[in-house]
Amino acid sequence: MDLTNNTNPNPTGQWTVQSGYPNINLYLKNTGSQSFRVEVKHYAKGTVIFNQTISADGVGRNYYNNDSNPLVPSGTYTVTVYAGTATPKGTITMKASDTPW
Repeated sequence: MDLTNNTNPNPTGQWTVQSGYPNINLYLKNTGSQSFRVEVKHYAKGTVIFNQTISADGVGRNYYNNDSNPLVPSGTYTVTVYAGTATPKGTITMKASDTPW
């Protein structure tokens, strides 16, 4: 999800985890003026696999969930960015793997 030209304070997107690829790498980079929070939630089950806040320092960070705390079921996920009154700017990238990161 590219937030470079974003104008929505709480943008959403979807992402799908294929069966057999439960190890997830979430990359966040905030190039805006205020911190924002990213929530990745399973659409049908309601399981939140990421709930991360990233500061507005322009530094990219990786977060991992290697199918634990919580488990990562396959299926569609909703990715929601919460920025409050600010408009989030930056990059959100997710990758799935069959081996841990």
